[in-house]
Amino acid sequence: MNGAYKRIVINIRDIQGGVLIRISLSIATLALLAAASSFAQSTGIVTGIVVDPSGAVVPSANVSCKNSETDLTAAVLTNSAGVFRFPDLPVGSYEITITKEGFGTLVRSGIRLLTNQTIDQTPRLMQVALKLRFLRIGYLEVCRKRR
Repeated sequence: MNGAYKRIVINIRDIQGGVLIRISLSIATLALLAAASSFAQSTGIVTGIVVDPSGAVVPSANVSCKNSETDLTAAVLTNSAGVFRFPDLPVGSYEITITKEGFGTLVRSGIRLLTNQTIDQTPRLMQVALKLRFLRIGYLEVCRKRR
């Protein structure tokens, strides 16, 4: 009878060890999933619509978004509706630069992006004044001297 009792104890110990290993693996898997999900959530989105002074959208504008702390830079063109979007940016402080031929360059800095945050920027680009004014003034000066 002692031999049968020993076999049962050994079998119970084997089962307990297997259960303990399964529980340990389950806990480790949950910990890894929790760490991965919290890493994935440490990003945010910067989006917006580029418009001119009259409120009309500006398509094909160059938009760059630079992380002030890491110098990580991403660049996109606005679509036909003037929309730009930078998804999955790491949290941090950003500077947005927008350029378009015929318009001035717009720089916005100090944009603080937090976890799971969406920052909506709608910057207005100012049209670049042509330098014809200086030519006209010079022409008027020449005309006055001729009189």
